[in-house]
Amino acid sequence: MEKVNKQSFQSELSDNDYYYEYDRSLPIKDQILDSQHNLYLLNVRKVYTNNTYFGVKFSILNAQKNSYIAHNFYCKDRGFTEEKVNTLAGFYSARSKEYIFRLAKHTEEEFGFTYQKQDLTYPPINGRVFSIYYAYDKLQYKNTSFVFEDNNAVWRGLYGASQEQFDDWDLVANNKESYVLHDSIPSKKQLDEFYHKAVVSFSNTIYEENTAYSKIKIYKPTG
Repeated sequence: MEKVNKQSFQSELSDNDYYYEYDRSLPIKDQILDSQHNLYLLNVRKVYTNNTYFGVKFSILNAQKNSYIAHNFYCKDRGFTEEKVNTLAGFYSARSKEYIFRLAKHTEEEFGFTYQKQDLTYPPINGRVFSIYYAYDKLQYKNTSFVFEDNNAVWRGLYGASQEQFDDWDLVANNKESYVLHDSIPSKKQLDEFYHKAVVSFSNTIYEENTAYSKIKIYKPTG
């Protein structure tokens, strides 16, 4: 089992990759979208690939311990349709407020995950070589990541779920190939499909668009 340094592995949390724009004449607390305890929803933005809506990205400031901003992405297939994301109420209709803010806590917990590098090889994506890691919390499988050798991108998915969650979640019931039981690991078929999705995604032109209701604008520079 290989423990991966969180600063190098959790590259999607790096705020060096984002620009923040807000009204400096107003208090920040008046510009956030929502809050829960010491968690603050800063922004919601839509993600497009080749001008086609792909999913939603939202940023949460976790100020409870070691402050950081978590940038979370959900694809449209997981309930975050463009129509829903166009309003904050619609955004919350895809997942509850409690669920959204719980993601920030899950991100914090991921710092304690153990990452096991797999002896698996797939062709490079757009010439970029990557390694495959399974994440574990104790002995429970949590997710799969393709970590590119330059540490500038992580493709993550095939999330772990309990048998109870498999039985209860409508989303899982309709899309079970995207989830893996905690006491199992992804099948070859699941990994092949996950790789195919990564190839398609990284071959596309991807850009993010801030929602109109987000007062704090967040931009990811290109190039």
